[in-house]
Amino acid sequence: MANQNIKIVSLVWYKTLPAQFGGQQAIVGLNEALGKQENLICLCSKNNQPSGDESFTTYPILPNSKWQFINPITWWLIYSFCKKEKSTHVIVEHPYHVIAAWIIKMKLNVSIIHRSHNIEFERFKLLRKKYWRMIFYAEKSICELAKVNLFITKEDALKAIKQFSIEPSKCFLLPHEIKEKNISKKAQSTEQLKAEYNIANDYSIFLFNGTLDYEPNANAVESIANFLIPELNKINPKFIFIVTGRIEKKSFDYLLQLANKQLIFTGRVTNIEDYFLACDVYVNPVNIGGGVQTKTLEALSYHLNVVCFENMLNGIEVDLVKDKIFAVKNQNWKQFAEEIIKAQLHKNTTPTAFFKYQNYDNHLPKLLDLIRQN
Repeated sequence: MANQNIKIVSLVWYKTLPAQFGGQQAIVGLNEALGKQENLICLCSKNNQPSGDESFTTYPILPNSKWQFINPITWWLIYSFCKKEKSTHVIVEHPYHVIAAWIIKMKLNVSIIHRSHNIEFERFKLLRKKYWRMIFYAEKSICELAKVNLFITKEDALKAIKQFSIEPSKCFLLPHEIKEKNISKKAQSTEQLKAEYNIANDYSIFLFNGTLDYEPNANAVESIANFLIPELNKINPKFIFIVTGRIEKKSFDYLLQLANKQLIFTGRVTNIEDYFLACDVYVNPVNIGGGVQTKTLEALSYHLNVVCFENMLNGIEVDLVKDKIFAVKNQNWKQFAEEIIKAQLHKNTTPTAFFKYQNYDNHLPKLLDLIRQN
């Protein structure tokens, strides 16, 4: 039952409804879980499209622009909304609305809850963005400002404690929620997909999906074409790689030129579950970036075996999925290909313990206690 003294505003600056990608699902999942327990309103950008079935109320009134972070009109809009709704807590997704968070804390005395999806400044530093220092100070400031900082991984929490000098008592570990998928239609999906793309029955399907106009994912696709497929051909050439995901930025259109008889690009698909069900192994050759690889978690939810690099296991409880993750040393494409073949031979399901750990229901009671105390 909702506590009448608590009213939470979830501040989301981009489109999350309907939730399609990992970060969107994480935000909507937490809002849904909290909305069943407390009064929660999502204040978000205008391009959100709520279904009306959510457990929380949605107000899509923020600009569809990153310029909102430094726009005084947007600060005033957020402040006025929180004042009108008499909010007691504001969840700030990512560090970018640090100025708005500071204003509403100082003026309205609300408790700020900062939710970190990864250590943002590190991601931009790895991508060689010149403004990574600005992100660092925004991230440090929001962590200091918040009564509670939510982290998806233990590694990120420890980094934040060290790099931003925040108290461990202000940190709370909330894993990315993943729920077990129904795989009863796996054979049917496999048959349909092979027919659609004219794939021989004795060929294996390897899948990679993601936002392809994002540099780490684009690099991964290049590596599949230039390194992984040649290595796999030395072992067994009877396979097809399917790559799903959008390319909206024209500067990444060059990826489509990599397509060949063993590498199929589908673009964005609405039925991504059919692709997960149809594939034999999920291949994740991303080797840079921060936070948890939600695509790996999603694959595990379909009981798929995953081949990835050792340095990209941040936030994944490997001990719970020992026989599902096939980890490879960075840039060792020969070993990567060998592990894909090995992963094909293991038909075990993802353990129940993994889904229990990743379920918000196991973490929400402690989180709610922490919110109510602050």
